[in-house]
Amino acid sequence: MNGLSTVRYVPIEDKMFVLPIMRKCAELYCRIWKEPPWEESYWIPPMFMAQIRTAFARRGYVGLLALCADNPGVYASVVGFIWGYLARSGDITDVSSNQCLPDSIFRLYPEVFYLAELGVDPAYRNRGIGTQLSRDLIDKLKGQGSQPISLRTHIDDIPGRNIYAGLGFEELPIADRQFSPHTYWLLAPGK
Repeated sequence: MNGLSTVRYVPIEDKMFVLPIMRKCAELYCRIWKEPPWEESYWIPPMFMAQIRTAFARRGYVGLLALCADNPGVYASVVGFIWGYLARSGDITDVSSNQCLPDSIFRLYPEVFYLAELGVDPAYRNRGIGTQLSRDLIDKLKGQGSQPISLRTHIDDIPGRNIYAGLGFEELPIADRQFSPHTYWLLAPGK
């Protein structure tokens, strides 16, 4: 498969949870988080399904899949995903175990869109899929109004950090107390 001509980006919707496509997304998710720098070998598909259902139920949820055609016209492979939701101060504190984060971000913004997950199949990396998923999500959010977007990533996630910096996110001078190798990023409204 060459380039992005075989990749289609679709919203993650409630009716998809019973489809094989979400099982494929779960398998990809578990595979990705076992890689460095995450090394989270405890993920199994049922845990993923519980997490995505919880995220889906949150206010302001937006999620997208990147699907690849294994056969012309048949989009069967999940090659990437992104999702997040609206969050207030306490929501982010719960996610990050970091009391400093609300003071830093929420002083300016009472609510942010928290980009919870972005992942791309290793076989499809360096093709712009992560960037396109991120752009599509940002464009969708801009259409819903102007709020900042916040995220947390591993300090050694160089590809992710490059995507975020290229899209205008700024790394915040905040360390996560519980997960010290994680850093926080913010895309202010209007960027």
